[in-house]
Amino acid sequence: MQRGITLFTVDSVQGKEMDIVIVLTSRSDVSPASGEFLDDPKRMNVAITRCRHGQFILGHASALRNLANWGRLVRWAKEARVIVSTESLRNVFA
Repeated sequence: MQRGITLFTVDSVQGKEMDIVIVLTSRSDVSPASGEFLDDPKRMNVAITRCRHGQFILGHASALRNLANWGRLVRWAKEARVIVSTESLRNVFA
């Protein structure tokens, strides 16, 4: 069996599971219209419940913090000390 990377949209991944999931929120400027789409609780539930073993969420924490659902997740992640800043990553790969 060949192993590789498979890309899905949130809407197309429902009902599937993967060992490792990387969620890209890809927004640094969340407008009300894009925020409604991004912060949709059903889409968010699908996005963050597809992994069996591990998950990475890549996004702009300051922008996500302004959304109701993602904001709760960002606050939890900050309290749990699981947010890694881009500055920290630069130091790892320097």
